[in-house]
Amino acid sequence: MLIQDVMLARVPSPERPARLPVLVGALIAVLAAILGFTTASASAAGAAETRVRASAAVVEVPVGATERIAAGQRLGNDVAEPDFVVATGGAAKSGDELLDAARVARDAKAAEVGRSKATVTGGYGRDGVPRARCSSSPIGGAEDDVARQIGGNPKDITFTEAIRPRTGDQVPICQRCQATFDQSQFPPGTLFDPAGPWGAR
Repeated sequence: MLIQDVMLARVPSPERPARLPVLVGALIAVLAAILGFTTASASAAGAAETRVRASAAVVEVPVGATERIAAGQRLGNDVAEPDFVVATGGAAKSGDELLDAARVARDAKAAEVGRSKATVTGGYGRDGVPRARCSSSPIGGAEDDVARQIGGNPKDITFTEAIRPRTGDQVPICQRCQATFDQSQFPPGTLFDPAGPWGAR
């Protein structure tokens, strides 16, 4: 047998379909199933583990305007804006992971609105879905807007630090928001107006 004959024998025949893409696809599917199984079963493996170890992948997904306030109840030029919801996977997340996801949503909202808004903040409620909002309406600030979008008891919301979109600097929590929300609903080190209720502590 000549070398030329061996080389010709390895060339795939046009009648036979190439099996390599099929095998690679099957291998990827098997690996994904194995990784998915071990991630989902991580909390069952250790008795001390209190949450499922989910991947750190975060996807920003702008969704349609959430209507919790009827259009006739809007004041001023407050228009319905899309929420920024961050899909963090189906597994339970720790408070730090939810706060980080809310910060990602806040930063995405700040990049979207740019200089048109003064303050942007984020937060999450009991459902664990981070949201970010900003507001220029006379019915409240960004924290109030996040609370309206999340719904439920405002005391169950955990907020991010508020930021100025054009600079990225932290904005101190105003006196009115200090009267509405508890300091424990914000991350440690969050700036606040010292003349407000939190400054009296």
